[in-house]
Amino acid sequence: MRGRKAPHPSSFREIEMPANGILKIKGIKPTPFFVESGEGLLQGVEISVENSGGPVHATVVAYVGSLRSHSEITVEPGEERYRIYVPDVRESTGAEFILKADKKVYDRRKMSWTPKKHWKVYMIPIAHHDFGYTDTIENVLRRYEEFYEDILRFCEETEDWPFESKFRYMIEGAWSIQHFIENRSEEVVRKLVRYLKEGRIEIPALFGNEITALCGGEELIRLMYPSFRLKRRYGVPIRSASITDIPGLSWGLPTVLAGAGVKYFFAGLPTYFEWGRSDIHTFWDEEAVLRPHGRPDAFRWQGPDGESVLVYYQGGYGCWSPSSYEEALNQLPKLLSDMEEMGYPFSVVRFGFGCGDNIPPDIRISYIVREWNDRWAYPKLIVATNSIFFEELERECEDVRTFKGELPHTDYVVGAISTAKETGINRITHDRLQAAEKFATIASSLDGRPYPAEDIRKAYDNLMLYDEHTWGMAYPMGPLQDWNWSDKSRCAYKAAGLTHSILSEGIERIAGLIELKEEGSHIIVFNPLSFGRTDVVRVPRFTVEEPFELIDEETGEDVPYQIVKLDNPQAPVPYSAYRYAMGRVSRPELFELVFVAKDVPPLGYKTYRLVPKDEAISFTTGLSIGENSLENRFFKIILDPQTGAVASIYDKELGREMVDEEAPHRLNQLVARWVESGEMETPGRAEIRKGQTGPVYGSLVVSGRGPGCPQLSQEIILYDGIKRIDFANRLLKDSTPFLEIYFAFPFKIDRPSFRFEGTNSIIRPFVDQFPGSNTNYYTMQHWVDVSNGEIGVTFSSVEAHLVEFGGLWPCYVSQAHHGVTPPDFGREFIRPDELKRGYIYSFCLDSNFRTNFQPVQQGDMLFRYSITTHRGGWREGEARNFGWAIGNPLIPVRVDGGREGVLPLAMSFCQVDRTNVLILTLKRAEDGDGIILRLIETEGKDVTVTLTIPFLTISGAYRTNLVEEDEGKLPFTEHTVTAPVKAFGITTIRIRTVRTYKGLEGG
Repeated sequence: MRGRKAPHPSSFREIEMPANGILKIKGIKPTPFFVESGEGLLQGVEISVENSGGPVHATVVAYVGSLRSHSEITVEPGEERYRIYVPDVRESTGAEFILKADKKVYDRRKMSWTPKKHWKVYMIPIAHHDFGYTDTIENVLRRYEEFYEDILRFCEETEDWPFESKFRYMIEGAWSIQHFIENRSEEVVRKLVRYLKEGRIEIPALFGNEITALCGGEELIRLMYPSFRLKRRYGVPIRSASITDIPGLSWGLPTVLAGAGVKYFFAGLPTYFEWGRSDIHTFWDEEAVLRPHGRPDAFRWQGPDGESVLVYYQGGYGCWSPSSYEEALNQLPKLLSDMEEMGYPFSVVRFGFGCGDNIPPDIRISYIVREWNDRWAYPKLIVATNSIFFEELERECEDVRTFKGELPHTDYVVGAISTAKETGINRITHDRLQAAEKFATIASSLDGRPYPAEDIRKAYDNLMLYDEHTWGMAYPMGPLQDWNWSDKSRCAYKAAGLTHSILSEGIERIAGLIELKEEGSHIIVFNPLSFGRTDVVRVPRFTVEEPFELIDEETGEDVPYQIVKLDNPQAPVPYSAYRYAMGRVSRPELFELVFVAKDVPPLGYKTYRLVPKDEAISFTTGLSIGENSLENRFFKIILDPQTGAVASIYDKELGREMVDEEAPHRLNQLVARWVESGEMETPGRAEIRKGQTGPVYGSLVVSGRGPGCPQLSQEIILYDGIKRIDFANRLLKDSTPFLEIYFAFPFKIDRPSFRFEGTNSIIRPFVDQFPGSNTNYYTMQHWVDVSNGEIGVTFSSVEAHLVEFGGLWPCYVSQAHHGVTPPDFGREFIRPDELKRGYIYSFCLDSNFRTNFQPVQQGDMLFRYSITTHRGGWREGEARNFGWAIGNPLIPVRVDGGREGVLPLAMSFCQVDRTNVLILTLKRAEDGDGIILRLIETEGKDVTVTLTIPFLTISGAYRTNLVEEDEGKLPFTEHTVTAPVKAFGITTIRIRTVRTYKGLEGG
C-alpha cells in the first residue's frame, strides 16, 4: 500500500508508458481512513493495479455520485495496491474508477458506493481490578498507590496536548481510589480532585467487581456509597458503572444504578466457556440477546421497577492495546472493517487499553493517539473514560433492544462456597448490619450520644470487599495464598465483629432509656423488621437458680418458656464447641432461655419481666416426641429410622403429606456428589436421639457421618405455637477434594411454580431472566416459595445461598475455574418441561477449583434451614415475612429494673401502613443532615405509603435518590411522612427533625 495522505501531482516524475504495457484494475476497496484537505474531507480508497510492463505514471479518475476527483500514481510492474483519495460522500450512490496513462484509458470499474463511517474509537486506559489474585491484597493496594501517582504524572505531562490525546484514566473499582485518597497528602488529593472534575480521571459508581447476586438488598445500594461519598466531599461527577470478569448479574442492579442517576453500565461479561472449546454452551444465549451482528452491541437493561440503564457489551474486558502507532495502523482497519461487515450499527466503539489484571497505567496511548490524529481525520482516536464514550454512544441508541430479568451466575456464586463458613458468616452480616444501623440511629436520636458512622462505614466496606469477586491467588496454594486468604476472610470476620459491637451498643442504649418501675430482671426483645412479629427468642448465657415466671409486661400474661442446656460440643448450634468448653469455666455459657414473644411491635421492642416464684412452674404443651417422630398441632414428622433423614411431614391443617416419598433423596438428607464420576452418595446408618423437650419446642438429633464428613450432627426442631420447622445441620468437613455437598428438600407439590427473592427482586425461574441463561441453580436471598396455587411451601436458608429447583442438576462452573471437568459438563441448562417436581436442593459446599477459589476446604460448618406451609401462592403465604424473619431473629437484651426512664414498656419506632412495603434502612444521613429511611415494595403494586415515626418530631421531609441526593419535598406531619413507592421500586426519604422523643435533646 503506497501513501498515507492525498499525494500531489508534482510529487511524481514523468515516466513513459512502454508500448507493449497493459494496465488492469484488479480491485477497489474503500477504507475507513479519511484526511482533511483544502477541499474538504477525503476518503482513502485502496486500488489494486496489475502492470504487465515497466514502471509508468498513471492517473485514476474517480466519479463518486456527482463528484469527480483524480489521483496520480506510479504503477510498478506486477500487481500492487495504491491508496488514492476521493471526496467524502455521505449517501449511497454509484461510483466509477477510470485508469489512464499516456492519454489512454486502460481500464475502468463501476461499483456501488456505500459511505464508510466516520469512526470514533474511544481508547479507555484501565486496569481490571482484582482485590488480590495477582499478588496479596496488601501488595495490590500498594501497587495501586504507585499507579495513581503515575496517572497524575501522565495527566500533568499531557496537560497542553490536544483534547483527544490528553491522558485520561478509568478507575474500575472505587476501592482502589478510596485507599489512595486515605493514604495521600492533601496536596496530592487536591491534584487528583482537579483531574476528576475535569473528566481526566473517572470514578465508577460501584465499589468493586461485585458478585451482585450474593449482595443483600441494602448492600447492593451501598456499593455506590464510597463513590458518591467522594462526589459529595469533592464535587466530582459519577456517571457510569461497570462490572467485569463475572458471568452473571443481579436483576436489582439497573434499579439501583438508575435510582442514583447512573445512566451507563459496561458489562464486561467474560467469555470463559469459549476458552479452548467450541462444543459447549455459554452462560447465556448471546444470539438471542444481541442483534444479528453479534458483539459488540448495546441494549437497555430494565430493572424490576421499570427503570433502565444503557449497557454496552463486548465480550470479556473489551481490550485492544497497541504498543505503537505502527501496530495500531496495522490492526485497526481490520477491526473496524470486520465490525462493518457484520453490521455493527454504531460509528463509535470502545476499547479498553491495558486492562489486564492489576496492570499499571501506560502513557503510550496518548502518544499513539496524538500521532494518529495528526495524520488522520477519521478514524478519530480519543483517549477517554467510559462516560465520555457512553455519551457519544447514547446518541445512536434510539432503536436498541430492552431486556429485563436476572442473569443468573455460573462461576463466582459457586466459588463463594469454596469457603462456605466465611461466606455464611458474611451472608448473616448482610441482615445484622442493617439491624445494627437502624438501632444505632434510633439510639443516637434518643440519647444524643455520637452515632457510629465510621464503624458502620468500615463494616459495609468489609462486607462488600468479601463479596467482591477476587477470592484468592491465581495459584491458590502455598504461603502467598494463605496470606491472601487470611486478608480476604478477615473482611467477613471484621464486618461481623463491627456489626456485633454496633448492634449490641445500640440496643443496650435504647434499653437503658426504658422505664422499668418493677425491680428484678427484665428482658427487652427487639424487632429489627418493619412488621409486627410473633417469634422465638433465645436469651444466651442464662442462669437463674430460683424458680421464676416470665411476664409479658404489656398484657400481664405468663409466658411459657424453657431453659435449654447445651450437652454436647458437636451440637448443631452456633459456637457449640466453644460454649461447651467455656461452660466448664463459666456455667451460664451452657444455658439459653427460650420463649415465644407475641406481637412484638414493628421496628420496635417489647418488655418481659422475670418474677421469682416459690415453686417451679409447669406449662402444658401440644408437642409430642417419639423415638423417631415429632408432632404438634400443625405437623407430624417421621424420620427414617435407618438414616435419620425426614421420611414424612404431614400437614394437619392442609391434610396433606408434604414430602415426596418417591424422591431419590429424603428431606434434610446430605447428598454428596463426586465431581470426577458424577456419582452421588448419602450417609449410611445414623443414630437418632431425643434432643430438647419442653413447652416451647422439641427436637430430635441425628448423628452420623457422610462422604468427606466424618462428623454429621442434625437437629430437627418443632415448636408448640409456631407453624415452622427448623433444620440445623452441622458437619465437620475433611480435606477431601472434588466433592459437592447438598441438602435435599423434596416437597410433594404437583405442578410446582417457583418464586424466590433475589437481590431487590422477586424472580420466576425461566421467566425473569435473560434468554438461555443458567437455570440449573440460583442465588436466593431470604426465601424460596414453591406452590401450585392451592398449597405451597416457603423455604428459607440462613447460611447457604445456592438452590436448585426440581432436581439435582449439573454444576456449570466454567473451564476457567473448575478443577477436574465433570462428566456432564456442557449439558444444556434445564428446560421448563423438566421442572416437574417441587424439589429444592441447597448447594452448600464445593471443592473443585483451579484458580482464585480454594481447591480444598475443611472445618466445622453449620447450615440452617426453616420451612413453613400455606394455602394459596407466595403472596397468600406471606413468604416475604417468613424469610425475612428467619434472617432477622428477635434480639433480646437482659437488664435490671427499678428505675425511671423516658420510653414505655413496648414501642414501635417506625412502621408503615402497607403490608407490601418493607423498611430497608433507617440511618443517619451521610451528610449529617437528618435521618434517611429507605423503603422497598415487594409484591409488584404501586402504592402510596405513610410512615409513622413517633420518636421523632419532623420539621421537613424530602424524597432523595438512592444515594441521598434531594429530589423534592414530601408531605409530612409531626410524626408521619407520606411517599409513593413504585411496584418493586425503592424509595429513599430524608426527614429533618426539631427534637426527639419526649423532649430528649439531640436529633
